[in-house]
Amino acid sequence: MVERFHLVVVLGFVVVEEMDSAATWRPPPDYVRVCGLMVAAEVVIDVVKHAVLGKFSDVRPGIYREFHQVKGGGGRERRRAWGQGMGRAWAREWPQGAGS
Repeated sequence: MVERFHLVVVLGFVVVEEMDSAATWRPPPDYVRVCGLMVAAEVVIDVVKHAVLGKFSDVRPGIYREFHQVKGGGGRERRRAWGQGMGRAWAREWPQGAGS
């Protein structure tokens, strides 16, 4: 999600810079079309990437939601519960002070 936001902001700057160099308030249609295609391609690539990783890594679909909750500001108790719920040794060994 952060990568897409960053991409949209950078492409927005590119369109605004082109509008400035053309001295017009109207964005060039070819730039807007290419920027839209780039964002759409990014979304498709993310969907395919997560589908392939989920298939071959034997990851259940709900793991992304749980990871987002842990990453989004939960306490150590939530992280510890998340790691034990997954049943994987690497998830239980959360580094001390990580994300705090």
